[in-house]
Amino acid sequence: MKWGWSLICKRRFRGIIFDMDNTLLSSRIDFDRMKQEIFDFLVSKNLINQETVLDVHTVSTIIQKAKESRNYDDKANKQVWEIILDIEKEGMKDACLEPGVVDLLTKIYSNYILVVLTNNSNEAAVSALKEHTIDKYFDYIVTRDHVVELKPSPGGVKNILKKFDLKQKEWLLIGDSWIDGRAAINGGISFLAYKANEQELKEKNIEYIGNINHIKEVFEFI
Repeated sequence: MKWGWSLICKRRFRGIIFDMDNTLLSSRIDFDRMKQEIFDFLVSKNLINQETVLDVHTVSTIIQKAKESRNYDDKANKQVWEIILDIEKEGMKDACLEPGVVDLLTKIYSNYILVVLTNNSNEAAVSALKEHTIDKYFDYIVTRDHVVELKPSPGGVKNILKKFDLKQKEWLLIGDSWIDGRAAINGGISFLAYKANEQELKEKNIEYIGNINHIKEVFEFI
């Protein structure tokens, strides 16, 4: 038995935030395609410079950059999110749970505050969690509909911190990407990487307490 369970009163964290795509669920969302299509659309509308270096941006930062244009209006914003939603829906069709997720959630949900933080729409996130019958384990779900800026912005983390009466040091965010790590760091909480690209984490200056290859390894850190 792990020390976190035998000495539950001494556990390191009290709240755990999970990224959804490729952390809880093995989704097939093509984020590279999403970024490219958003970029192409914004360039076609003269809302972003074609010379913009795509590699240094996420979908979120590309949109934020486009919003700097005085021509970025409600119509353009609606079209952007329609592109994103279509790709999300396509990618979630064959999504399945990451191995060990149900076992982990079953064992920890009564002793920890559990939250999902995702850049997906509320519609897509709730639907996916319900389809795989794991929605019941979570106390709160934060999607892009709840924040002004997406991860890597810490907006979602700050939303969660305001919701629950826990200290920053009592929260752990688990995710597969550097954008999860940046959201955690800028939100003042710890980050545990899951199957993350360590070279990318290093390049992005992401501090993390570990990089696990199986979700069951979460027990070693909480």
